Amino acid sequence: MTGRGSPPIFVCGVPRSGTTWLARVLARAPGCRYVHEPDNHHHRPFALRAKRGLGPFPAMDLDGRHRSDRFTLLWEAAFAGAEGRGGRLEARLRRRLMASPSALKDGLVGAQDAHGYALLRPTLSLVQRLARPPRPRRSTTSGRVVVKSVQAMLSLEWITGRWHPITVLIQREPLNVVASWLALGWDDLGPIPREVEEHLCRRWGIDPLPEPRSLVERVAWRVGFLASAVLDAGKRLAARDEGGIVFVRHADLCARPFETFRALFERLDLEWNEEVEAFVRDSNRPGFGYDTHRVWSEQPTRWRSLEPSVRRRVEVVLARFPALTGDETANVPQAQW
Repeated sequence: MTGRGSPPIFVCGVPRSGTTWLARVLARAPGCRYVHEPDNHHHRPFALRAKRGLGPFPAMDLDGRHRSDRFTLLWEAAFAGAEGRGGRLEARLRRRLMASPSALKDGLVGAQDAHGYALLRPTLSLVQRLARPPRPRRSTTSGRVVVKSVQAMLSLEWITGRWHPITVLIQREPLNVVASWLALGWDDLGPIPREVEEHLCRRWGIDPLPEPRSLVERVAWRVGFLASAVLDAGKRLAARDEGGIVFVRHADLCARPFETFRALFERLDLEWNEEVEAFVRDSNRPGFGYDTHRVWSEQPTRWRSLEPSVRRRVEVVLARFPALTGDETANVPQAQW
């Protein structure tokens, strides 16, 4: 089943939509190798360098202007199964990177005057200058690569068209995602260029949310925007029949995990075995923060943790995105398996 000649698997979705859980389950299949968020500039030194000037959520080929050899190299290495370079330098750079505030890292990858910004942030500038691309693992077997990202939704069409993975897109009820972001104390996770936002809003027939925005409005808008981008790119790719697009509903994984995962494994030509089943079963327990353990039955109603007044404000913002209104199961195309 899994082996040489099988296309890589690319898992993408909005942060806190179940991407890590989904990707780790898929990667438990025999013969698979997992590459976790190769483009995450908060944890990956080379991602900080490769995304310089592109922002936290790069929009490659969105308007025909963006080109980046380093960003291309990042994804080339990821789909080759490269996890990192290893060694002392890589470890030191990663420690420095992870110790830096998120807002500074977002600012550095998004800065138009990167040189001037770097002068003010010498530690991050050092990480960015010294970071080197990951190297593929030395192995006698190639294996099937599973790559996962929560920052690539604005480059989905570019990635799919260039590396031709089977792309698995997970969609979670946006109100639940907002509740999770707010519980973690997140803001909007960094800037998206205004021209990119306006370009996609025109495509979707909506107006950008006016400034200034409160924290709740910023989070709700960003979740709605990114979720719409995932759904829009997936539909456009499916219509062109490029690369193989599979849609997965987070609600289905929570309500019928074994049935849904088994069907997905069959669609992806992955082997389901007792180890995979045990891994899925073990995930059904309390967990917090970035832990992937959760009580399945509690996740579809995560929105109940929001105060009523906050929930109403979130719903007003999310209502601006027509593709996301109504029940989750009504807006995601049928999974193609």
